[in-house]
Amino acid sequence: MQWIRDVLFSRFFWLFVLLTIGFGLVAHATPPDDLGECVRVFILSAAAIALVTYWPNAMRAIAGRRWPDPSNRGVMGVFLLAIGSVGTGIFGGLWRFGGFQNFVVNNAVNYYFITLAGVGFMLMVSAPNLFGEGVPPKERILLGSKWVIALSLVLVLALTQPDLRWLVEKLRPWLDREPRI
Repeated sequence: MQWIRDVLFSRFFWLFVLLTIGFGLVAHATPPDDLGECVRVFILSAAAIALVTYWPNAMRAIAGRRWPDPSNRGVMGVFLLAIGSVGTGIFGGLWRFGGFQNFVVNNAVNYYFITLAGVGFMLMVSAPNLFGEGVPPKERILLGSKWVIALSLVLVLALTQPDLRWLVEKLRPWLDREPRI
């Protein structure tokens, strides 16, 4: 298939592979707390840069006469994702540096920032011509179907609230590098 060849010869693909391998090596050699702090600072910094970068365009989009203008969905999506990531990054830092107090991350304000990030993703995916000029109806139906499946999964999980402690315990050997007390 042509797309497989295109992916395998893509510089971005190999950059992603190298990044993944490098991160895996660093993660293996770094204590989890230190790695967590570095990752939180990185995402907070990257989100803050995106927030400042997209601020002027987002303000123009918000102030526009015809709001929401479909052509501004991508800008607003990145902007909301950045706000959400900065907010959750701040709460994540407070949680980490405040002694892992659960109330710091389990509260309505932090959940609001998580929701903003989710809405940002939705806006980005719904931006016009996301898949190129003149998206064919078949692709739109496929994209709509994916949204229905994703939102249905959220609804099912919210209504059923399944007990996944068994799954968490199965993942523990892979994820928990701290000795059990």
